[in-house]
Amino acid sequence: YDQVARPGVQILKGNVRFRQDNALLYCDSAYFYEQTNSFDAFSNVRIVQGDTLTITGDFLNYDGNSKLAKIWNNVKLIDRETTLTTSILYYDRFNNLAFYDTGGEIKDDRNTLTSMWGQYSPATKMALFKDQVKMVNPDFTMTSDTLKYNTSNSIADIVGKSHVVYKED
Repeated sequence: YDQVARPGVQILKGNVRFRQDNALLYCDSAYFYEQTNSFDAFSNVRIVQGDTLTITGDFLNYDGNSKLAKIWNNVKLIDRETTLTTSILYYDRFNNLAFYDTGGEIKDDRNTLTSMWGQYSPATKMALFKDQVKMVNPDFTMTSDTLKYNTSNSIADIVGKSHVVYKED
């Protein structure tokens, strides 16, 4: 504690680890705000939830009451064979839902999908994409304004106006 420089803040350094429910949150250093049950994490940030979900980034702001995390810079969410990358990711641990609004990419073993806005549910393996959606597959490329995608079976549901170009065409 340094109550003069930062009143009410615990400064944590070196191999910092927080635990809440089935999630572990790691970082190199953090400011812990005990009164608001929140913290800011810096460098080598990692959230590990269960044995399948890992989110990494450079910075994190976490609210322990709402279970909402904001992770930014070099963000990567890995859920088994699915990888989501973006510059800023919001992860709602209460509803088990990740979303971005600054552009992102979801990649699995068959397809790469990019959009300006997207959300992903690790529980259902469903993703929703909006704004400048592009799906690249070895056989075709599709652009759309809205698309739903199931990462467990690689099936896309076209929701909005779309254009598909097959490799042979």
